[in-house]
Amino acid sequence: MANLSPAVAEELGIEDDGPGVVVLDVAPNTPAARLGVKRGDLVIGLNNDKVTSVAGLVKALGAPCRRLAPLAANARDQVYNLAIQG
Repeated sequence: MANLSPAVAEELGIEDDGPGVVVLDVAPNTPAARLGVKRGDLVIGLNNDKVTSVAGLVKALGAPCRRLAPLAANARDQVYNLAIQG
């Protein structure tokens, strides 16, 4: 994950340049890989809160939350709502 900036957006060929969090790499055989998360996907929300930075995402992931936390991701101009175990 990285904070989305104009330089990162250019490197990944993304037209959106932030603020937000972009996926840089997904390890094989992980829950994210099984859900179809790919390099260049944008994390735009967690627990129904907007995600604007990696620090904010880490804080939200570390906060007490429901058993399943809703995660919104923008992948190639489509928004996906996923549930991750929290």
